[in-house]
Amino acid sequence: MRIRTLKRKVNVVLLFVTISMTLLFGCYRNSQEEENKHIIPPENTNMELIGDYDIAFSHTGYFYDGTIEVGILSNKECSIYYTMDGSEPDQKQTQYQKEIKLPAKDEVKAYSIKAKAYFEDGTESDTIVHTYFVGNYVKDRFNTLVFSVTTDPYNLYDDEYGILIEGKLRRDHIKENPRDKIEPNDPANFNMRGRESEREVYLEVLQPDGTKITEMNAGIRTYGGWSRANLQKSIKIFARKEYDEVNNKFRYEFFPQKTAANGDGTKLDSFKRLVLRNCGNDNGFAFIRDELFQTLAAQAGYQDHQAVRPAAMFINGEYRGFFWLHEVYSDEYFEENYGDYTGSFEILEGGENYKSLDEDGENEYAIRDYEDMYTYAAKDLTKDENFNQLSELMDVENYLEYYALQVYIGNEDWPHNNYKTYRYYAADGEEYKEAPFDGKWRYLLHDLDFSFGIYGTKATTDNFSKYVGRNGEMKEEAPLFSQLMKRDDCKEIFIKKTVDLINGSFAPENLNRVLDEMHASRLSEQMNMYNKNLLADWVHQDQLEERLEAIRSYGSERAGYILTRYQEYFDLGDMYRLKVQPVQGAEIKINSFVTDDYFEGSYYSDYNTVISTVIPAGMELDYWMVNGEKVYEQELLITPAMIRDRKVEVNCFFKETTEKPHIIVSELSADGDEDYITLYNPYNEAVSTDGYTLTDDIEEPEKFILPTRIIAPGESLVILCGRDTELSGDAVDPNTEDKDSLYAEFGLKENETVVLFRQEEVIDTVKVPELKNNNPYQRDLNTMRFYEVENLN
Repeated sequence: MRIRTLKRKVNVVLLFVTISMTLLFGCYRNSQEEENKHIIPPENTNMELIGDYDIAFSHTGYFYDGTIEVGILSNKECSIYYTMDGSEPDQKQTQYQKEIKLPAKDEVKAYSIKAKAYFEDGTESDTIVHTYFVGNYVKDRFNTLVFSVTTDPYNLYDDEYGILIEGKLRRDHIKENPRDKIEPNDPANFNMRGRESEREVYLEVLQPDGTKITEMNAGIRTYGGWSRANLQKSIKIFARKEYDEVNNKFRYEFFPQKTAANGDGTKLDSFKRLVLRNCGNDNGFAFIRDELFQTLAAQAGYQDHQAVRPAAMFINGEYRGFFWLHEVYSDEYFEENYGDYTGSFEILEGGENYKSLDEDGENEYAIRDYEDMYTYAAKDLTKDENFNQLSELMDVENYLEYYALQVYIGNEDWPHNNYKTYRYYAADGEEYKEAPFDGKWRYLLHDLDFSFGIYGTKATTDNFSKYVGRNGEMKEEAPLFSQLMKRDDCKEIFIKKTVDLINGSFAPENLNRVLDEMHASRLSEQMNMYNKNLLADWVHQDQLEERLEAIRSYGSERAGYILTRYQEYFDLGDMYRLKVQPVQGAEIKINSFVTDDYFEGSYYSDYNTVISTVIPAGMELDYWMVNGEKVYEQELLITPAMIRDRKVEVNCFFKETTEKPHIIVSELSADGDEDYITLYNPYNEAVSTDGYTLTDDIEEPEKFILPTRIIAPGESLVILCGRDTELSGDAVDPNTEDKDSLYAEFGLKENETVVLFRQEEVIDTVKVPELKNNNPYQRDLNTMRFYEVENLN
């Protein structure tokens, strides 16, 4: 099957039908004006715009709050056939003879129409597809993304080939094992894996107001573990060239709240895979656990997590309910989050003690490498030689941070399952570099639903002791972790990471706030799927608030329990209360937790707590005030000697910098046509550009010598950049009458570094990332970090 994606707007109302040879005028004829006074007319009125597509629909929008009559249009004589159940139209299907009436009622209904034309010369058109959402209140119906999947029912429900049913595979299994209890993961059509389980579909994705995001040919598979047996099934969506040569990626910023994991501030707007997830174990309960914990992990600074967003899904016009849209760990994930690479990333799944072959059976070498690394669980890791060797193979701090989170949320389907790890393999001749391109194993957060007491486990349940051995014993559940916990440095990292979670993103007040925000974002769609045979019989909408309250209660009780449990287990001595007031607008980092708000948290006196601050442009740290006493250190170390009555109060004070004022790079654009660099004066006195040079090659510092300009406090100077390009617009010093443009004869390219010199001294450097859609790259003057921002032009 090949479905043509229309690339241009089609404004056509005339259709020649071979049978009658009569001109039909779309769906709005004057002779029926009174009858159709509530019918929305077609958008298309220009026959010439049909171009080479042979066939088109009269209505090109997606949301209609009134009845429409859809015409199927062609610019030459033909017979047209159409379907409304997703099946492929052929000459055995319904022949088009008059407009298709789609009535608007109070409840919004989706209609997926497929159409195909057969011409007199024996040729035929591509199949065209369009889904219409029609209802009196359609404009208020959605507040999430809307996914419409259209495909032949054979792909979904055929006894042997359909991927949404138990089918022949399950019947054969029962026949061969008549006495066995049937489990969800036993053979069934919906449990098929790999490319053999992938089916071609036509995908349309809409914004909540009906604006099209994309329409394209794609592939789908069922996704998940035991939750594949649910009435609601998770779907993984694939973009491939074999489906659509032009639209071979999902090009849209689906997760605007997330930037690249490498910290360069760039947006993520290109995906090869996406998942519409049914909430796994939490389907029927709170429908939010995994997504909540992924979001809180992101706030905590965990590097590899999945961005999420609520969505509604329709298949062949049938409503399938609310889902969470997920980012997918894959080759493309690493490319988008860490940049281009020449080697490869391998992701392994399974449990901590074992790893499974991937769907293609091509990762045996990675499994062997992982098993070799894991042999260190049987070695004495209190010996630095052994520990240092292990540290060359895995990111130990990442591993301990991973354990801190999993233990804290009480994940009961881990580490024997849902355990994903990855590493980078360098290409031939390539040297290993900085993380994550260093060849070390790291850990991915995955499927966190079986947590926070989903099936009644109490927040005060000790799930920690089974992972840590006393008196040198190794624990079968987590032998490597239990060995690492014998080292004081690893124990300190693990405990501090846990405390940072409790005081930071998992603090009850923050957890509840994020939970409420996420719940509100999906609530309308969540309510729409009850009583529609999409959920198990035991699931009722009046239970939802109770399920959410269980999460709130668990989060509140868990924090106090874990702090007390670790204090007793590790004999950590007294705790104290830390209160920190940052300078307004400036970030404070407390161990690994970062905030720009007033902070309170509980800490163990046995461990020093490290506090630092991000200093805004033009300022410098003056001093810290600790319990009323000034401390003149760039990095504040809270020691037991500072604790007064089990508390420490910290304030931070800045002053104007005493260094010589200078300009900095505050923004750049590298779109190829209108490159520019913006220089900014963050100081309270004017700065002269005399002696400044600018370059994209540190070995050639004088590529552009700035002419003398005076830049007033808080003002900017824009430098146009490019090679053999015509200047467009002016770039001037706003404080002078000199209107001459400043033009540097070098362009900006991805991975180049812009360097600003003053009297041959490097003043500022900025590495140019991959920027999408001609977006500029702007510096936050409080944090001094750069972020890709939307191009408003």
